[in-house]
Amino acid sequence: HEYMERLVLEQSDQLVDLLASEGFRDSDTLGEDNEASLKALREERQRRSKHRRQQIEERLQKLQLQLENSRVKELEERRGTRARGQLIIRKILDSQLSLSREDRRKFEEDQAAQLVDQENRLTLNKLRQRKILRKEISNKQRELYRKLGEKRHQDTLMGLMSGAVGDLKTIDAKEWKDQ
Repeated sequence: HEYMERLVLEQSDQLVDLLASEGFRDSDTLGEDNEASLKALREERQRRSKHRRQQIEERLQKLQLQLENSRVKELEERRGTRARGQLIIRKILDSQLSLSREDRRKFEEDQAAQLVDQENRLTLNKLRQRKILRKEISNKQRELYRKLGEKRHQDTLMGLMSGAVGDLKTIDAKEWKDQ
């Protein structure tokens, strides 16, 4: 921000010097008007920035709530899947009267291990997908901030230039009256 302000002030001073060298006499008024324009631009930029920050904070809160809800939902799904899997295994084992207790225990342990492996693979896939989404979102945010910075720079320069043009018209009108 300070760099932009310094750049605008330097350009403003150069414009005043150029106008003074061309014979325009009212350079103090021009500088004061530019200062007022700069102040108004700064205030508007701060207001917009505050508004954007509030919007971002609100969005972040919504996303955090959605994330927490999705975690709870995922945990409930895991529990339900596990319970259904265990129920199916028990039914199968109960229908197999010829299996010994030891064979049943081994079968249940094997099924439980396979279920855990499957849950781990699903979790890893979800984490990979989240990482990809975060990267895409980060790239989009960087691009938006870059465009926003360019727009701010253009708005600042346009504001200064429009203020300077208005000042030139005022100065021209005064000089025309003096002639």
